[in-house]
Amino acid sequence: VTPEPSLIITRALNSEMGTQTHIPSRFLAGLIPACLVEKYIFWQSEDDNIIGYEISNKIENVSEIGVDSESSTRLKITLAKHKGSDNSGFCNTIADGLVQRIAMVDSEEESENVDKNRPTLTLLNIATA
Repeated sequence: VTPEPSLIITRALNSEMGTQTHIPSRFLAGLIPACLVEKYIFWQSEDDNIIGYEISNKIENVSEIGVDSESSTRLKITLAKHKGSDNSGFCNTIADGLVQRIAMVDSEEESENVDKNRPTLTLLNIATA
């Protein structure tokens, strides 16, 4: 593979959430079900955990790609890193991920208002269950 120019996209929605780095969907292909990769846009937090925000189904032009204003769920992928260190410098530490779909009261990305009336769903990996 030959090196290509790349771009790292970060954002800081508020001081509580810290800086988040965009994770392109192609990096999650094969790691989580395709239906989830297609439905959410993913951002990695400073603690290495990943949050997926629902993508709007009402896109009228490319500049409006973003979070669905009516979405009511969020994916939270909590990473549990295995012992040992990555000496390659390419972020190759082995980890397990706990994937949960959390119901939200509103769809504002800055908000973390969990809807306590709806259950949190956890993705089951039958290979390790």
